[in-house]
Amino acid sequence: MRPRLDQGLWWAWPLLSFAALCAIVFTHYADTLVYRYDGTFVLTLVRSQAKWMAPGVGFALNYLQGMGDIWIPTVTSWIPGLLLGSFFNDQWLPVVAWFIFALEYFLSTVVLARCVGGDRAQGLPRSM
Repeated sequence: MRPRLDQGLWWAWPLLSFAALCAIVFTHYADTLVYRYDGTFVLTLVRSQAKWMAPGVGFALNYLQGMGDIWIPTVTSWIPGLLLGSFFNDQWLPVVAWFIFALEYFLSTVVLARCVGGDRAQGLPRSM
């Protein structure tokens, strides 16, 4: 008799294979993950917010400049991929950030497929 994989871990192999594929591809194309003006702006924003933004959930008000916190649209400490990527150096930040973004997208698509009544055979291929 052939041993069966636990039915509660049906998502483990697709997740691990997707994570391995993302790690290989994102490491190979690290220079083009965040490219040109918007990409370099986001990388600069991650580093400058870590240095200059007040820690915590609240927003700051700078009375000398007469405006509120300019980080409201892109608080990088609230974005899991950029938060985890900021713990690495500038070479690995885009790789880790896009790896986390891809895993978030993969898992949310699998959960969405399961919530709308799709089975495993439908949900996993659609999430990749």
